[in-house]
Amino acid sequence: MLDEKEEVILKYIISECGDDYKVIYKDDFDDFFASKFGNKKLHIEQILGHLKNLNFIDIKYFDDEKYCLRCLPQSKAIFEEENIRDEKIKKIKTEVIILIWLVFVVAFFGAFLGTIICNIVFK
Repeated sequence: MLDEKEEVILKYIISECGDDYKVIYKDDFDDFFASKFGNKKLHIEQILGHLKNLNFIDIKYFDDEKYCLRCLPQSKAIFEEENIRDEKIKKIKTEVIILIWLVFVVAFFGAFLGTIICNIVFK
């Protein structure tokens, strides 16, 4: 749905604006984008237009140097779903690691007990 550039710009807008309208200058977008991707060309008008069409942001007004915009609730919901999914993945990874250690410990004690029983039986 969103490509990498759009996702980065949307996260930036969410962090800057929140729920209120805020003026963001084109140079701020360019500086932020350059810090993330190097010197790639940014077509901010095209990206903002696409985000507006997807109902992620609302643009009150814009000119050649600045944009007055805010985030819509739908934009935050996308990243909240990502965070929930990431938390579930972390939980599953933790459970798998615990399970692997548990299997290792049980196998070790089983081998230890088996050795002791063999030594008692075959003495």
